[in-house]
Amino acid sequence: MVTIRNEMHCDIDAREALLDRVWGPSRSEKTAERLREAVMRKGIPHAANAPLVVTISLGCATFIPTEGSDATEIIAAADAALYAAKNAGRNRVAIAG
Repeated sequence: MVTIRNEMHCDIDAREALLDRVWGPSRSEKTAERLREAVMRKGIPHAANAPLVVTISLGCATFIPTEGSDATEIIAAADAALYAAKNAGRNRVAIAG
């Protein structure tokens, strides 16, 4: 198991999400990089593509909630960043811009 302190794990629209209480994109990116590297270091054999190992791509987005703010925007931004990471070659971290 890979553990990052102070996180909340949830499933959103059949995708996994890691909600980390951090301040700003720089720290968010560092947390995501640590998680990406930890998964790769596990060396889990990729069932469909041996001898490769399982890796992950992550999309990060940050925001400051305001009264009446909706999670839809942050989820959409993180999802777009995730697909940017995958399209850049997988096993990557991308930050919503």
